[in-house]
Amino acid sequence: MLYMLLNSFFLYALEYCIYSQVSNKPAGIQILSWYQISFNPKSLTTTSTPLFFFRCIFFLMVDQPKFHPALTITNVKSLIPITLDAEHGMYHSWAALFTILVRVHDLHHHIISPTEANEVASYAASKAADPTLWKRLDAAVLQWIYGTISTDLLHAILLKDDTAQGAWARLESMFQDNKVSRATHLEEELADLNFENFSSIDSYCNHIKSLVDRLADVDAPLTNSRLVLKLTVGLPEAYAGIVDIIQNQEPLPLFASSRS
Repeated sequence: MLYMLLNSFFLYALEYCIYSQVSNKPAGIQILSWYQISFNPKSLTTTSTPLFFFRCIFFLMVDQPKFHPALTITNVKSLIPITLDAEHGMYHSWAALFTILVRVHDLHHHIISPTEANEVASYAASKAADPTLWKRLDAAVLQWIYGTISTDLLHAILLKDDTAQGAWARLESMFQDNKVSRATHLEEELADLNFENFSSIDSYCNHIKSLVDRLADVDAPLTNSRLVLKLTVGLPEAYAGIVDIIQNQEPLPLFASSRS
């Protein structure tokens, strides 16, 4: 009996070493599988119960791989339904959704360095406490970035041994450099906007909102009054009654209220 237990200890130690290299299952899942095997009626013996508990004690005594919920995300596009590309310029919306995702998982500082002294110290401590986990989480955030941008943008920012913060910074510079020229181009596009080029009032309003968001990205925000006036002036005669109601209000209603 003693020989059997010692032999089992050696085999389970070997099994754990192999398991820890090839599996990411939580300890509870592994213990459950052991329980099912140990108490299988076809293999049940007088030593099954002590061997099962001996196995569990050994497994729980050794260090388990650190787990983080962010590592379980396999379909980031379900959380960030926007694919960022250079042509449509949805950086404002994409960055807002991405920032929410990293904040949910407390990974915001993997893309934007902390500035407050206490946050800097906390971030440095967490990074030093488990460098392996930090690298895995940074790679996960980097993978999220790669998975939510266009192929052209991916080729433009892709670097070997990159970090999430490095990729984030290069994307930001691509969409926010040359702010004056970009703002001028967007202002011209907004001025030339014609309702007849859109299939519905909703698509027309959505495009105006998109241009306004892109202008805000390059530090050229529009006031609500100017936004509402642009919306109303561009509408056809069929909307004349609604336009009069909106323009005669003091102050002008918010853009969100006007479009509804």
